Amino acid sequence: MTIRVRLASIPVLLVLVAGTLAMTGCGSGASEQPAATGGEAAAPVGDTGPSGQQPAELENTISGLATVEEVEVQVVEEGVQIRVQVVARGTLPDGCTTISGSTVNRDGRTFTITINTTRPVDAACTEAVTPFEEIIPLEVGGLPAGIYTLTVNGLSTSFRLSEEAGRAVPTPAATPPPGIPASCVSLAADRVTYVNREGGYCFLYPIELRLEEMAPDRVSFSGAVEAPGIAPVPVRLEVQVGESVGGQPLEALVSAEIGDAEVTRTPATIGGSPAEVVEGLPGNPGARRAYILYNDRLYTVTLSPLGDFPQAGDEAFSAEDVLVWEVAWDTVWQVVVNSFAFLTEGAGELYAACPQPDENTLAYLNAAHGYCLLYPASFEINTGAARTLTLSGPPLDDSPEPLRATLTIILEGPAEGRTAAQVAESYIDEFGGSLPVTRTQTTIGGEPAEVVEGLPGRTGNRQAFVVHNGLVYIFVAEPVDPAFPQAG
Repeated sequence: MTIRVRLASIPVLLVLVAGTLAMTGCGSGASEQPAATGGEAAAPVGDTGPSGQQPAELENTISGLATVEEVEVQVVEEGVQIRVQVVARGTLPDGCTTISGSTVNRDGRTFTITINTTRPVDAACTEAVTPFEEIIPLEVGGLPAGIYTLTVNGLSTSFRLSEEAGRAVPTPAATPPPGIPASCVSLAADRVTYVNREGGYCFLYPIELRLEEMAPDRVSFSGAVEAPGIAPVPVRLEVQVGESVGGQPLEALVSAEIGDAEVTRTPATIGGSPAEVVEGLPGNPGARRAYILYNDRLYTVTLSPLGDFPQAGDEAFSAEDVLVWEVAWDTVWQVVVNSFAFLTEGAGELYAACPQPDENTLAYLNAAHGYCLLYPASFEINTGAARTLTLSGPPLDDSPEPLRATLTIILEGPAEGRTAAQVAESYIDEFGGSLPVTRTQTTIGGEPAEVVEGLPGRTGNRQAFVVHNGLVYIFVAEPVDPAFPQAG
């Protein structure tokens, strides 16, 4: 069942998908949590970098941020003492990149952790992606009970402090939905999930890319690859699905397509199926293409630069520019092919109820959380935070940091037997205090919803609480303010 929802005059067509919802989100965007009563001030918490100092940028190194793919809050009991720590797991892009340190800051009920990396500028590095795990302590002693948000390099989760200050209870994650491979569930702020039901595949792609063209047998994305120190370079990603190949082997299929061209061919395994990666394609020498044979059909994944790009021997670019570009380019490729997977039976049916876009709307499918929606084409979508999706409209004023109409969808965690009305009541008790709030009832995605106005926040806002399959969803729309009628 679908219903058109209007929160703060932002029209969204949402479907909550029946079946098990999933672990962490595919998508980012900072969500504006209700402000803590009493106006807690920002508080720097600590630095776990070498010698207790923020890592310095060295002259012959490239500094960056680690790609965090999983965040876990742990409560460690040591006798009568309780210690809270964050376990961050992720990957480093090559054998030369290392963790250089991390910092922890707290602003009210939000903890922010930054994990920094460094690599030598001119080192010869292996291209193997390297996993890492960092354990970072959180100082929670004396903090008031309630829900806290934790963001590590853009990946967000939440945990609840009990009445005993210092005893943290993590918000549990749910399990992946049926048919959606774990590799396609985004756990990083800069990774977005794409699911193609007709083609029977899914993958992750960098958030800088935007869907450009979509057909049953072909999909393409374009955008600018961000690389430190050089101008972003536009690229195009295309995935195509061919007809049945009649039992022909992969090697013969690739040879027939490239002919006598001098190319580099590398055997690989992608999505659990045999593949060949080809570089130096005729007419597109900067491109890289993977040929994948699955269920007697040939799939191709092609990444191409658009326009000039840094390459060895080009006097317009320094050797450092070429190296930085190659790392950024290869990172895009690795994100896509390492996550590429084929859907198991039943995955397409799971999301068959999702609405189709038109000339005024765009479609979004959150495979991790089990919902899909349509949103206005003029809005930008920020995905990747563990449990958060944010839709942002055009600027509402001409200030340097203009206000925008936004809708944030948060998967808070298990409802623990509560109804939507009871969840709303707990938020009003915790954050509303003596403020005059209003409550109304509606339906979102076929589920009863409790809508509350008047809770504290950055601007006037409207919040809706929904319980689906035992999990709490929170919708936060802002601004709700007569001064900005154009938000509608």
